[in-house]
Amino acid sequence: MTLALVAMLALFAAPAAAAGQQPCAASHRESQLAACWQRQREIEEARVDKALRQLIDRNLDDEPGLAEALRASQAAWTAWRDIQCRADTWDSRRGTAAGVYLDQCLAGYSGSRAAALAAMVASP
Repeated sequence: MTLALVAMLALFAAPAAAAGQQPCAASHRESQLAACWQRQREIEEARVDKALRQLIDRNLDDEPGLAEALRASQAAWTAWRDIQCRADTWDSRRGTAAGVYLDQCLAGYSGSRAAALAAMVASP
């Protein structure tokens, strides 16, 4: 991969960098970037799942309808995230780094969702 493509990928990481995160900054090869962003996506998705589980478990006895609402909300959010990332990364869809851009986008939105759900967990 050329140095220019690595620089472009670093620029695409600006939203994560703005949040104080640069998880894949040390990755210099496309294969390293791909593996790193895939891991980041998986980490953020696991954070979402954990927070959602905590909300559902905490409210299951007192608010049984909330679990259903949270699951429906999560399904709708996931569908939105997936199509939004498809739109956000449209220009790179045929490039060799398309998967990297997609995972980076998915990780970013998932990180935001995890934070929102964690805030809900923190304030019962």
